[in-house]
Order: sequence, then C-alpha cells, then structure tokens
Amino acid sequence: MSNKRKAASTASTVEEKYQIIQRIESKKATQSEIAKETGIPRSTIARWCSIEKEKIIQAYESNSSASSRKRLRSSKYEDIDDYRLSAF
Repeated sequence: MSNKRKAASTASTVEEKYQIIQRIESKKATQSEIAKETGIPRSTIARWCSIEKEKIIQAYESNSSASSRKRLRSSKYEDIDDYRLSAF
C-alpha cells in the first residue's frame, strides 16, 4: 500500500488570484517568490498568469460578488438558469 499524502488544498478566491497576477505584472514579485510566500505551487501560479489570466481578470472586474468565489465554472444550461432567475 502506498503511504502518499494529498497536497493541501490551495483554493484561492478570484480576488486573491487577481492580486497575485497584478503583483507579477507590476514586477513587484516573481512567481517563485509568491509561491514561497503563499504555499501555492509555482505551476498553479503560472497557469493563473497564462491560461486563466483573462478569465480571472474579467470575473474580478465584472462582478464584485464573484471575487469571493473560488471557482469560475459556468452552468451547462445557462439559458435555463436565466429563465429560472427571471421568475424572481
């Protein structure tokens, strides 16, 4: 049997991700420095700064309530969700 442990969860809010991206873009810190400070793997920070960057920035700037969310998933059936919400 393997005795491997799972890595600690590094779930961060959209706001935290946005602030990390801003620090890196303004050259106040490197990805490696932030990884050491926060305990978030450098590969995760690199993914936020490249692949997910636009989605994170858009979510942060578009809606302040979304900044407390940890995941940016959208619904499979957005038209149904919109219809259900319009009833209220």
